[in-house]
Amino acid sequence: MTARLIGRWQLALGRKPLEAVVADAERAGLHRRLGAGSLLVLGVANILGAGIYVVTGAAAASFAGPAVVLSFVLAALACGFTGLCYAELSSVIPVSGSAYSYCYVTLGEGAAWALAWMVILEYLLAAAAVAAGFSGYLSSLLGDLHVQVPMWLATSSVTATQHGGHTELAFSGGVNVVAALAVLGAA
Repeated sequence: MTARLIGRWQLALGRKPLEAVVADAERAGLHRRLGAGSLLVLGVANILGAGIYVVTGAAAASFAGPAVVLSFVLAALACGFTGLCYAELSSVIPVSGSAYSYCYVTLGEGAAWALAWMVILEYLLAAAAVAAGFSGYLSSLLGDLHVQVPMWLATSSVTATQHGGHTELAFSGGVNVVAALAVLGAA
């Protein structure tokens, strides 16, 4: 029992040499297809996200006032330093995998696995924030165009009952099951 536990810890904490990571990347058949322009646009889009479009008015009105410009300059500096860290990371470990590859080489497989799931969660939450921002703007645009959107379509199935609507638990649960199966690769 103890030997199996020690073996699992060694597996989770096991690191892979940088040379092995580079050799695996060369054998995997993944080739770089994005040029400098594509990477620049992708990086700027990921850094900006929806926050700059959604939060600016609320932050200026409620919290910072005219100093909102200073807060955005400080945030831009922080994003710039983060970009420089990733640039150095990609020059040290020139393979695909970004922070996962770096974490695998330096901290081990267990930490890299945890980091990979945190990055997936980060992307899911960022996509949810972008969707929330987009839905607010779309709702405002449709209201300005005098388009009446039904309440059942305009609200989440979770909050529909709070707005006088009815939620179909079986339908929303079925949608979630199908989505979960699609994510897990069963569909």
